[in-house]
Amino acid sequence: MSSLFFFASKLFWLVTAPDVLWLLLLILSFALGATRFRRSARRLTGLLLILALLVVVSKPAQYLAQPLENRFPRPDYPACIHGILMLGGGESPLITNTRGVPQMEGGAGRLFAAIELLRRYPEAQLIYAGGSGNPLEPEPSEASTVKAALEQLGIPLDRVRFEDKSRNTWENEVNAMAMAEPRPDQRWVLVTSAMHMPRAVGIARQLGWAMLPWPVDYTTLPQRAIRSEGHFGKYLADLSTAAHEWLGLLAYRLSGRSAALFPAPEPEPGTISCAGTAGLPQ
Repeated sequence: MSSLFFFASKLFWLVTAPDVLWLLLLILSFALGATRFRRSARRLTGLLLILALLVVVSKPAQYLAQPLENRFPRPDYPACIHGILMLGGGESPLITNTRGVPQMEGGAGRLFAAIELLRRYPEAQLIYAGGSGNPLEPEPSEASTVKAALEQLGIPLDRVRFEDKSRNTWENEVNAMAMAEPRPDQRWVLVTSAMHMPRAVGIARQLGWAMLPWPVDYTTLPQRAIRSEGHFGKYLADLSTAAHEWLGLLAYRLSGRSAALFPAPEPEPGTISCAGTAGLPQ
C-alpha cells in the first residue's frame, strides 16, 4: 500500500506541478498552432504569457508559503531533549557519490540545526531519515550525503543513526520511529524546513509520536513578500514547491497519513522527564 501511494503521488505530481503544467500547456499551444485551431492556440499562448507575468510580478509562491512557514513558530531551547529527528531534503546524493564531496542543493539549515542541538544537548541522539525519493534512482541515498557532511564537520557518528530506506515523509517517520522507540516521557525534536513542518507534524501525530517542531530553511518573511530579484524560472519553481506542500497536506489527510488537514501548534505533554540527561543549553 505504501509503494502504491508513493508511485501514485509521483505520477500525479509529474503532470500537475505548476512548472510542468505550464510547459505542457505551452507545448499544446504550439501543437494547436499547426492545426486549424490557430485562434485557440493564440488565446492559450496569451493566457500563458499573462500567467507568467503574474508569477513574476505578484509572486504567488510567497503568499502560499507564508501560512505554512508561520504555522509553527521556532521554540525556545527546552531544558532537555532526548533525541533529534532530522528529515531529509535538499541533498544531492548522486553528485556527492560521483564527485566525492558532500553536496546539498538546499536544506542546509536542517544540518546546521541538528549539529547545534547535538552540541547543546550532549546526551541527545540524532536520527537522520532519508533514502531516495527518485523511483528511477533508488541509490545512493540522501543519508550517504549527510553522513559524509557530518564526518567532514567532525561530528562523532556514534551519536547518529541513519535511516536510508524511506522514499517520502511518511516512510521517513515510520522507519525512524521504529528505530527510536520513543517513550511518552521523552522529548524528541523534529527538524525540517518550515514549509514542510505542518505535513511532518501531522504525520508524527498520526503515528502517536509527540515531537517538538524545530522549523528551519525559511523562504519568506513573516508578514510581507520579499522584494528580491529573480527570474521566471525561479518564481515558477518556488510556486511548485509551495503548491507541492499544500497538495501534500491534502493527500496525506485523505489517505489517513496525517492527523489533521492543517496541523496547528499544541502544548507539549506534561510528562516530559529530564532525569538522566545533561543537556541544559550552554
